[in-house]
Amino acid sequence: MIVLVRFVKFLGLYIDEFLHWDVYIDSLIRKLAPLTAILYRLRDVLTDTAKRAIYSGLLHSNLTYMNIIWGTATKSRLLTLEVIQKRCLKSLFRYPVLTPSKILFEQLSILPLDKQHVLSTAIIMYQLTRGLRMYPQGWL
Repeated sequence: MIVLVRFVKFLGLYIDEFLHWDVYIDSLIRKLAPLTAILYRLRDVLTDTAKRAIYSGLLHSNLTYMNIIWGTATKSRLLTLEVIQKRCLKSLFRYPVLTPSKILFEQLSILPLDKQHVLSTAIIMYQLTRGLRMYPQGWL
């Protein structure tokens, strides 16, 4: 018997019935939003190297995990994640709240969420077209 469900969790990714990624994005928001306050408290204690390691481990890893799939969600759904990314970076690296995003990302050499999705997609496509990554069985 097949049971109809609204969403299912597979490999840590919530897949909803319409592939809108709302459930997964909401779970990311709940996980990442509290980090802003924590990073704010740590900003005076850590070196820049440690700050980059914490950003990479806590935020970047979550924002890039399978983003080639869920990064296709609507811009309005991704906007909250982009805001959280900017707030965390500004808190951690002591940037003023009104610092333009372009300056923030350029000075820190970090890609914003939307550009990270484009890069991930380009890397996968390059690997597939150059034979550096195998197609799953049954694709061809």
